[in-house]
Amino acid sequence: MGLFKNFPIPSERMGELLALLPVEGIAILEFGPAGTTHFSIEGFGSLQAKKRCLLLTTDIDGSDIALGLTKRLEHAIDEVVRKHRPKLLFVSASSISSVIGTDIASILLMMQPDYEETVFIPLTSGGLHDYFSKGIEEALYLLVKHGLSLEEKEEKEEGNFFNLIGSVADEYNYEADAMELIRTVEGAFPIKAGCILPSECTIDEVIRMKQAKVNLVIRKEGIRAAEYMKKKYGIPYVYKKPYGMKQTIAWLEEIGEAIDMTCNQEFIAKETMRIEEAMRDSAMRRMMHRKSALLSGHYDTVAGIASYFKEEGIAAVEVLACNNPKHATEEVPFIAEKEWISIVEQFDGDILFSDAVTLSAREDKRAVQIANPNLDHRIYYPYIPYTGFRGGLYLLEQILNLPVSLW
Repeated sequence: MGLFKNFPIPSERMGELLALLPVEGIAILEFGPAGTTHFSIEGFGSLQAKKRCLLLTTDIDGSDIALGLTKRLEHAIDEVVRKHRPKLLFVSASSISSVIGTDIASILLMMQPDYEETVFIPLTSGGLHDYFSKGIEEALYLLVKHGLSLEEKEEKEEGNFFNLIGSVADEYNYEADAMELIRTVEGAFPIKAGCILPSECTIDEVIRMKQAKVNLVIRKEGIRAAEYMKKKYGIPYVYKKPYGMKQTIAWLEEIGEAIDMTCNQEFIAKETMRIEEAMRDSAMRRMMHRKSALLSGHYDTVAGIASYFKEEGIAAVEVLACNNPKHATEEVPFIAEKEWISIVEQFDGDILFSDAVTLSAREDKRAVQIANPNLDHRIYYPYIPYTGFRGGLYLLEQILNLPVSLW
């Protein structure tokens, strides 16, 4: 493991919690020290995320560690089920219980027959095996797999709605981005949003996901869950996080093909009119094709914004990086912390789009935050997106309104 000062990569366990904590109607029981669970809640709260599930801990003491005792865990499972009756109970190993080798999966398998109303699901990584992206992917997959199995029917009943998969609180501005994409799809087609997984959903909405016409995946980690539903229920999916006019129109056309519907051209014309007006603005014309940018953040965010800038001639992206080595590609690499800080300090381009820690390394004001870590910026108004038509327009506005003296 490398040495980190400002950019430690969250563990698989933290990714699991990020994807599960917003889901109402499920429970998570951690077999580990209470301080570990407390730290998780504090971290989740710092992202301005909403915790809707029931999160509990068994706590542990020296006897549990030294002797490998599991009675505390078994009693806690029994109490959680009797008192709260969650439909899904995720039992998570902490790093300590993982190191001492507690076989949580076998314990749950042994106990499951006595608790038919609740499905037990083990989370055994303990944060020791992989990065947060793997935990998010696994949690979304397990939610879908076990949630859909709670009410099995012989024939699928199709509803007139879509699911949005991948709205997770580790992404800066995630709520506004999801709301804009929902608004866009509902405006372009006679169809409504169903389950917003996982940031705005209940377990009952997860159960109904199998009735959707299409799944819209907005980050890599949601593909596995969408593939499962496509294979088991025949639900098509579209994977893209669109930015700007061209990407959003192409995204809507792909959705239209998947659900065999035609886009509302009147809606699209109305949405694109404002962007086209901004493109014709004299200040915009002076800026286009001449400005250079540095972008870093989640892969789907920076890849989408970089393509938007290139496709519509807004800026040349000189430096592009993602925040996770698991997602790195030749076009969007992962850059280690020491090298990254050096790149940022030496960057002599026009504008930075990155996280708050990266932006703080520069004293100028040519910056727009698009990623976490966050330092002190709060988001309470969830209607200023980066995605879709309005997000593309907002990014243009941010660039145009930077102090002229800085150019």
